[in-house]
Amino acid sequence: MKEIRTAGEICIDREGLAHVVADVVYIEREDGTFTYEFYPRYEVIDLLVDYPAFQGIPGLNLSLRRTVYRRDNRTPVFIEERSPAPNRQDLWQLLDQAGLRHLNRLAWLISTSRPYSGDDLYVRAPERNRRHGLVKVETYGQTSASIAEMMKRVLLPLCAGNNIEVNGTVIADSSSRAMAYRLLLPLYSRERARIRARRLQGAQQARAEGRRAGRKRVQTDGLRLRELWSAVQSHHCTAKEAADKLGISTSTFYRRVRELE
Repeated sequence: MKEIRTAGEICIDREGLAHVVADVVYIEREDGTFTYEFYPRYEVIDLLVDYPAFQGIPGLNLSLRRTVYRRDNRTPVFIEERSPAPNRQDLWQLLDQAGLRHLNRLAWLISTSRPYSGDDLYVRAPERNRRHGLVKVETYGQTSASIAEMMKRVLLPLCAGNNIEVNGTVIADSSSRAMAYRLLLPLYSRERARIRARRLQGAQQARAEGRRAGRKRVQTDGLRLRELWSAVQSHHCTAKEAADKLGISTSTFYRRVRELE
Protein backbone atom coordinates (compact mmCIF):
# COMPACT_ATOMS: atom_id res chain seq x y z
CA MET A 1 0.00 0.00 0.00
CA LYS A 2 1.32 3.39 -0.96
CA GLU A 3 1.89 5.96 1.76
CA ILE A 4 3.12 9.52 2.01
CA ARG A 5 5.33 10.61 4.91
CA THR A 6 5.74 14.13 6.23
CA ALA A 7 8.41 14.78 8.87
CA GLY A 8 8.99 17.74 11.13
CA GLU A 9 10.79 18.86 14.27
CA ILE A 10 8.94 20.27 17.28
CA CYS A 11 10.99 23.15 18.67
CA ILE A 12 10.97 25.87 21.27
CA ASP A 13 13.29 28.86 21.23
CA ARG A 14 15.40 29.91 24.19
CA GLU A 15 17.83 32.79 23.85
CA GLY A 16 17.26 32.66 20.10
CA LEU A 17 18.37 29.02 19.92
CA ALA A 18 15.99 26.40 18.53
CA HIS A 19 15.71 23.51 20.99
CA VAL A 20 14.43 20.40 19.18
CA VAL A 21 12.26 18.61 21.74
CA ALA A 22 10.78 15.96 19.44
CA ASP A 23 10.56 14.61 15.91
CA VAL A 24 7.07 14.14 14.47
CA VAL A 25 6.06 12.04 11.46
CA TYR A 26 2.69 11.96 9.69
CA ILE A 27 1.97 8.86 7.58
CA GLU A 28 -0.95 9.12 5.14
CA ARG A 29 -2.04 5.96 3.29
CA GLU A 30 -4.02 5.56 0.07
CA ASP A 31 -6.88 3.76 1.88
CA GLY A 32 -7.50 6.89 3.98
CA THR A 33 -5.90 5.64 7.19
CA PHE A 34 -3.18 7.69 8.84
CA THR A 35 -0.73 7.67 11.74
CA TYR A 36 1.11 10.33 13.73
CA GLU A 37 4.36 9.36 15.45
CA PHE A 38 6.20 11.49 18.02
CA TYR A 39 9.83 10.75 18.92
CA PRO A 40 10.84 12.88 21.95
CA ARG A 41 14.44 14.01 22.30
CA TYR A 42 14.76 13.56 26.04
CA GLU A 43 18.37 14.72 26.01
CA VAL A 44 17.05 18.16 24.96
CA ILE A 45 13.90 18.07 27.09
CA ASP A 46 16.05 17.47 30.17
CA LEU A 47 17.96 20.70 29.45
CA LEU A 48 14.70 22.67 29.71
CA VAL A 49 13.61 21.63 33.21
CA ASP A 50 14.34 25.15 34.48
CA TYR A 51 12.72 26.92 31.51
CA PRO A 52 9.14 27.99 32.44
CA ALA A 53 8.09 28.48 28.80
CA PHE A 54 8.41 24.73 28.16
CA GLN A 55 5.63 22.77 29.82
CA GLY A 56 5.86 19.60 27.77
CA ILE A 57 4.15 18.62 24.53
CA PRO A 58 0.32 18.83 24.72
CA GLY A 59 -1.32 15.42 24.57
CA LEU A 60 1.85 13.45 25.40
CA ASN A 61 2.74 12.14 28.85
CA LEU A 62 6.49 12.61 28.63
CA SER A 63 7.01 11.24 32.14
CA LEU A 64 6.50 7.77 30.62
CA ARG A 65 9.75 8.32 28.69
CA ARG A 66 8.51 6.33 25.71
CA THR A 67 10.68 6.12 22.62
CA VAL A 68 7.67 6.78 20.39
CA TYR A 69 4.12 8.01 21.00
CA ARG A 70 1.81 6.77 18.23
CA ARG A 71 -1.69 7.94 17.30
CA ASP A 72 -3.55 5.88 14.68
CA ASN A 73 -6.44 7.40 12.71
CA ARG A 74 -6.93 10.30 15.12
CA THR A 75 -5.44 13.74 15.13
CA PRO A 76 -3.26 14.31 18.23
CA VAL A 77 -3.99 17.22 20.55
CA PHE A 78 -0.73 18.92 19.61
CA ILE A 79 -1.68 18.95 15.90
CA GLU A 80 -5.40 19.57 16.33
CA GLU A 81 -5.17 22.65 18.52
CA ARG A 82 -2.77 24.59 16.28
CA SER A 83 -3.75 23.65 12.71
CA PRO A 84 -6.91 24.32 10.66
CA ALA A 85 -9.73 21.77 10.82
CA PRO A 86 -11.06 20.29 7.54
CA ASN A 87 -14.37 22.16 7.92
CA ARG A 88 -12.85 25.57 8.61
CA GLN A 89 -14.50 28.28 6.51
CA ASP A 90 -11.28 29.96 5.34
CA LEU A 91 -9.40 26.67 4.89
CA TRP A 92 -8.49 27.19 1.23
CA GLN A 93 -7.14 30.65 1.90
CA LEU A 94 -4.95 29.28 4.69
CA LEU A 95 -3.70 26.46 2.48
CA ASP A 96 -2.99 28.92 -0.32
CA GLN A 97 -0.98 31.15 2.00
CA ALA A 98 1.08 28.13 3.03
CA GLY A 99 1.61 27.01 -0.57
CA LEU A 100 -0.38 23.78 -0.10
CA ARG A 101 -2.91 22.26 -2.50
CA HIS A 102 -4.59 19.91 0.00
CA LEU A 103 -4.86 19.70 3.78
CA ASN A 104 -1.90 18.05 5.46
CA ARG A 105 -2.01 19.46 8.97
CA LEU A 106 1.63 18.72 9.78
CA ALA A 107 2.80 20.20 6.46
CA TRP A 108 0.68 23.27 7.20
CA LEU A 109 2.35 23.71 10.59
CA ILE A 110 5.76 23.47 8.94
CA SER A 111 4.84 25.94 6.19
CA THR A 112 2.95 28.59 8.14
CA SER A 113 4.41 31.51 10.04
CA ARG A 114 1.20 32.02 12.03
CA PRO A 115 1.92 32.08 15.78
CA TYR A 116 0.01 29.90 18.24
CA SER A 117 -1.12 31.66 21.40
CA GLY A 118 -1.26 28.60 23.65
CA ASP A 119 2.50 28.01 24.00
CA ASP A 120 5.85 28.75 22.36
CA LEU A 121 6.23 25.44 20.51
CA TYR A 122 6.47 25.40 16.72
CA VAL A 123 7.19 22.88 13.98
CA ARG A 124 9.88 23.21 11.34
CA ALA A 125 11.20 21.00 8.55
CA PRO A 126 14.01 18.62 9.58
CA GLU A 127 17.37 20.36 9.38
CA ARG A 128 20.89 19.10 8.91
CA ASN A 129 21.51 19.18 12.67
CA ARG A 130 19.12 16.26 12.92
CA ARG A 131 20.67 13.34 14.81
CA HIS A 132 23.86 12.38 13.06
CA GLY A 133 26.19 11.18 15.82
CA LEU A 134 29.12 13.39 16.73
CA VAL A 135 29.26 17.06 15.71
CA LYS A 136 32.77 18.50 15.56
CA VAL A 137 33.20 22.15 16.55
CA GLU A 138 36.45 24.08 16.18
CA THR A 139 36.93 27.41 17.94
CA TYR A 140 40.71 27.70 17.81
CA GLY A 141 41.94 30.21 15.25
CA GLN A 142 38.43 31.53 14.54
CA THR A 143 39.54 35.14 14.68
CA SER A 144 36.70 36.36 12.46
CA ALA A 145 34.02 34.83 14.70
CA SER A 146 32.61 36.76 17.64
CA ILE A 147 32.43 35.27 21.12
CA ALA A 148 28.67 34.85 20.69
CA GLU A 149 29.13 33.02 17.39
CA MET A 150 31.63 30.58 18.90
CA MET A 151 29.35 29.82 21.85
CA LYS A 152 26.43 29.38 19.45
CA ARG A 153 28.40 26.79 17.45
CA VAL A 154 28.72 24.71 20.61
CA LEU A 155 25.18 25.29 21.88
CA LEU A 156 23.26 24.50 18.68
CA PRO A 157 24.26 20.81 18.53
CA LEU A 158 23.44 20.48 22.24
CA CYS A 159 20.02 22.02 21.59
CA ALA A 160 19.43 19.36 18.92
CA GLY A 161 20.45 16.51 21.22
CA ASN A 162 23.72 15.71 19.47
CA ASN A 163 27.03 14.74 21.03
CA ILE A 164 29.82 17.19 20.26
CA GLU A 165 33.58 17.34 20.00
CA VAL A 166 34.98 20.78 20.83
CA ASN A 167 38.61 21.28 19.86
CA GLY A 168 39.25 17.57 20.34
CA THR A 169 37.31 17.20 23.61
CA VAL A 170 34.30 14.88 23.28
CA ILE A 171 31.11 15.69 25.17
CA ALA A 172 29.03 12.56 24.70
CA ASP A 173 27.08 11.76 27.88
CA SER A 174 24.00 13.47 29.29
CA SER A 175 25.71 14.92 32.37
CA SER A 176 28.56 16.43 30.31
CA ARG A 177 26.11 17.88 27.78
CA ALA A 178 24.03 19.39 30.58
CA MET A 179 27.13 20.85 32.26
CA ALA A 180 28.35 22.44 29.02
CA TYR A 181 24.87 23.79 28.28
CA ARG A 182 24.36 25.34 31.73
CA LEU A 183 27.82 26.86 31.65
CA LEU A 184 27.54 28.41 28.19
CA LEU A 185 23.89 29.50 28.04
CA PRO A 186 24.12 32.32 30.65
CA LEU A 187 27.33 33.60 29.03
CA TYR A 188 25.70 33.49 25.60
CA SER A 189 22.65 35.31 26.97
CA ARG A 190 24.75 38.15 28.37
CA GLU A 191 26.73 38.45 25.14
CA ARG A 192 23.49 38.64 23.11
CA ALA A 193 22.17 41.34 25.43
CA ARG A 194 25.36 43.34 24.95
CA ILE A 195 25.10 43.04 21.15
CA ARG A 196 21.42 44.08 21.20
CA ALA A 197 22.22 47.12 23.33
CA ARG A 198 24.98 48.14 20.93
CA ARG A 199 22.67 47.77 17.91
CA LEU A 200 19.93 49.76 19.63
CA GLN A 201 22.38 52.54 20.39
CA GLY A 202 23.45 52.57 16.73
CA ALA A 203 19.84 52.73 15.53
CA GLN A 204 19.05 55.58 17.91
CA GLN A 205 22.10 57.47 16.72
CA ALA A 206 21.09 56.89 13.07
CA ARG A 207 17.61 58.29 13.73
CA ALA A 208 19.08 61.30 15.53
CA GLU A 209 21.29 61.98 12.50
CA GLY A 210 18.41 61.52 10.07
CA ARG A 211 19.74 58.29 8.60
CA ARG A 212 17.40 55.41 7.80
CA ALA A 213 18.04 52.18 9.71
CA GLY A 214 17.04 48.69 8.58
CA ARG A 215 16.55 47.06 5.21
CA LYS A 216 15.37 48.95 2.16
CA ARG A 217 11.87 48.20 0.91
CA VAL A 218 11.87 45.73 -1.99
CA GLN A 219 10.21 47.40 -4.98
CA THR A 220 7.44 45.51 -6.80
CA ASP A 221 5.84 46.24 -10.15
CA GLY A 222 2.18 47.11 -9.56
CA LEU A 223 0.94 45.62 -12.83
CA ARG A 224 2.84 42.38 -12.27
CA LEU A 225 1.50 42.23 -8.71
CA ARG A 226 -2.08 42.56 -9.98
CA GLU A 227 -1.51 39.82 -12.58
CA LEU A 228 -0.14 37.42 -10.00
CA TRP A 229 -2.88 38.24 -7.50
CA SER A 230 -5.45 37.46 -10.21
CA ALA A 231 -3.69 34.13 -10.84
CA VAL A 232 -3.81 33.33 -7.12
CA GLN A 233 -7.53 34.15 -6.92
CA SER A 234 -8.26 31.88 -9.89
CA HIS A 235 -6.13 29.10 -8.31
CA HIS A 236 -3.64 29.03 -11.18
CA CYS A 237 -0.81 29.41 -8.67
CA THR A 238 -0.38 29.67 -4.91
CA ALA A 239 0.46 32.83 -3.00
CA LYS A 240 3.88 31.39 -2.21
CA GLU A 241 4.59 30.75 -5.90
CA ALA A 242 3.49 34.30 -6.73
CA ALA A 243 5.63 35.74 -3.94
CA ASP A 244 8.66 33.76 -5.15
CA LYS A 245 8.25 35.22 -8.64
CA LEU A 246 8.36 38.72 -7.13
CA GLY A 247 11.27 37.91 -4.84
CA ILE A 248 9.32 38.66 -1.65
CA SER A 249 7.88 36.64 1.22
CA THR A 250 4.28 35.41 1.26
CA SER A 251 3.37 37.78 4.09
CA THR A 252 4.86 40.71 2.15
CA PHE A 253 2.92 39.60 -0.94
CA TYR A 254 -0.39 39.84 0.94
CA ARG A 255 0.66 43.16 2.46
CA ARG A 256 1.38 44.61 -1.00
CA VAL A 257 -1.99 43.32 -2.26
CA ARG A 258 -3.74 45.14 0.59
CA GLU A 259 -1.87 48.31 -0.37
CA LEU A 260 -3.35 48.06 -3.87
CA GLU A 261 -6.91 47.99 -2.55
